[in-house]
Amino acid sequence: RFADENGKVFDCWQQPVITLDDSTVEKSITENLQELTGDFAAMLEDSVNRTHTAIGILSHPGSFATYSRPYIEKCLDLLVENQVPIYNGDQWCDFAYHRTTASVSTSCDGENIQCTASRVECDLTLMIPVSEPAAAWEVSVDGHKASFSIERRLEQDYLMIQLSARDDRGDIQVQVLRK
Repeated sequence: RFADENGKVFDCWQQPVITLDDSTVEKSITENLQELTGDFAAMLEDSVNRTHTAIGILSHPGSFATYSRPYIEKCLDLLVENQVPIYNGDQWCDFAYHRTTASVSTSCDGENIQCTASRVECDLTLMIPVSEPAAAWEVSVDGHKASFSIERRLEQDYLMIQLSARDDRGDIQVQVLRK
């Protein structure tokens, strides 16, 4: 689920962008490989740093074997270089499903934030918008000090907290304190 700056939650399904090696683009792949990989790199950079859109790579074994291998391998190299996780279609569908089942409720006490994450059925990242550096914050998950990072996404800094799925599917309590 996605939320706006005011905390309103939207049930919004993410529409992935794709790159493919269909025979209709064979000429482009074989004659303009550098330009095409540059386009993929720009799309990936936008996805990683701004839109967080999933990218589907569709490759047919016959195309890969005959003309698209250099392009597909360069796309995969760029994903690895940018530390982007690579999922197969089933894994992505599982993640998308489990992400929609999770919910987060929050309450604030001044500058401190208490979050309750419910129905966390896969590992997820809790993102909390902040304007102060990491040194200004202390985070605990279920009463234990937790590591976190601050990363810039969608032109906003976010405190990123990794939440792990639980076998018992119990609620996860996250407390964010301003030092």
